[in-house]
Amino acid sequence: MRFLLLLTLFFVTTSSYAHALALPNLGEPIILSVKPAIVEPESDVTVSIDSFLLDLNKSQINWFIDGKSVFKNRNLRSLQFHTGVIGSESVVSVIIQDPSGVEATADVAIRPVELDLLWEARSYTPPLYMGRALPAPGSQVVAEARVRFVRPNGIPVAEKDIVYTWLVNGKGVSSVSGRGRSSATFPAPLLFGEDILSVEAVSLDEKFRAERQVRIPSTEPLVVLYRADPLLGIQYQHPIPSRGVIGLSDVTVVATPFFTTTVDPTNTTLSYEWRVGGELVDLDKSHPSFLTLVVPPGGELTTKLDLVFRNTVSFLEEVSQSWDLSFQDTGSSDSNPFFRSVDSL
Repeated sequence: MRFLLLLTLFFVTTSSYAHALALPNLGEPIILSVKPAIVEPESDVTVSIDSFLLDLNKSQINWFIDGKSVFKNRNLRSLQFHTGVIGSESVVSVIIQDPSGVEATADVAIRPVELDLLWEARSYTPPLYMGRALPAPGSQVVAEARVRFVRPNGIPVAEKDIVYTWLVNGKGVSSVSGRGRSSATFPAPLLFGEDILSVEAVSLDEKFRAERQVRIPSTEPLVVLYRADPLLGIQYQHPIPSRGVIGLSDVTVVATPFFTTTVDPTNTTLSYEWRVGGELVDLDKSHPSFLTLVVPPGGELTTKLDLVFRNTVSFLEEVSQSWDLSFQDTGSSDSNPFFRSVDSL
C-alpha cells in the first residue's frame, strides 16, 4: 500500500469583553482564522483576525504566542509563525482595544497531527509486484486510516478514543464508521468511474481532528507477458515488451493478469485464447496461460502474438492484447515451426 499523508489541525477560540457587553445574535467580537487549513508540523501558519463589532482600523492589536508578546500596539491583522513537531501545542492569543476603550481577547490552540490514508483493492497482482493492487469493477477496496494524535505530554491518543467517519463521494457510510473503526471495506467504483473516499478522525475530547480524502479510479484489468524458464520459473522481473526481440529459438511465455477479481491466476474461470500469426492455437487446457514458441532452423521468425483474456464469471473482465515478437534462431528444431503447448513447467 502506498503512503499518503495529510496533516491538519483542530482549534478552539474563546472571546470576551473586558469593558462592554456583547450585543446578542451578532457573533463573537473576534473571528480567528488559520491558513492553510492543512497544517504540517514545523511549517509556516498564518492566523488572521476579523470583527463585525470592532473597528480594527483604529484599534490597538497585541499578539502573543504561548503567552509571550510578539507584536504590541500595532495594527497587524495577521500573524505568521512556525509550528512545532507532532505532539506540540502552540497557543496564539490576540488582545484588541478600540479607541472607545472596548477590549476583546481571543486565542487559538494549534496542534499539528498526522493522518495517513492507505488503500488497495482485493484484486490479483503477481509476485514481486511493488505497486498498489488497483480496483477492477466488482472488486473490493480496503482502506486504513493511520492517525497520530499526540498530547503535549507525549502520550498518544488511544485508537479506541478516536471516532472515524468514512464517506464515499461526500456521503457518510454509517455501517463502517464509529469509535476505533480505522479500517473499512467498500465496493470498487463502477466501470470508467471513480469514487472520492474520505475519512474524518476526531478524538473523544474533540481536541484533535484530522481528515483526508483520496481519489480512487476504476481500473480495467490488463495482461503482462513474461518468460517462463523450466529451471528458474516465471521471470516476473523482466516483462516482455509489446515490440521486442526474444533472443531465443525456443521460448515459453506466460500471460499474467493484473487487477482481476479472481485472485488465483490458475482458476478455471479464467480463459486464455491465443493466436500466433493470426492462427488460433489449440493449447493444453491444463496450462492455458502458457505458450511455447519455436523458431524454424536456419533463420528468424517475426510473428504477431494475440491474446484474448476473459473472466467467465465477470463480463467486465475481458482484455485483448497483442505483441510483435522477433525470435532468434539458435539451432533447435521442432515438428511444429511456430508453437507447441506446454505440458509442464
